[in-house]
Amino acid sequence: MKYTEEFDIFTFDFWSGAKDTIAEVRDEEKLTDLQLLIEDYFDGQTPSKTEINDFVWFNRDMILEQLEIDGS
Repeated sequence: MKYTEEFDIFTFDFWSGAKDTIAEVRDEEKLTDLQLLIEDYFDGQTPSKTEINDFVWFNRDMILEQLEIDGS
């Protein structure tokens, strides 16, 4: 059995280190841009919640650079 749901960055429950990245992106009001970046990265695949979270967590520097956010 396979279960899928639509991804919405505004309601997705990120955890661990991804929370820090999301907070920074939210502060810059670029969540929609991040959602588009995530969609481009997975390019038609159906990632798991963990894969989405880990992408945001472990690619923080690249995400901030792509979204033109000066990370602190």
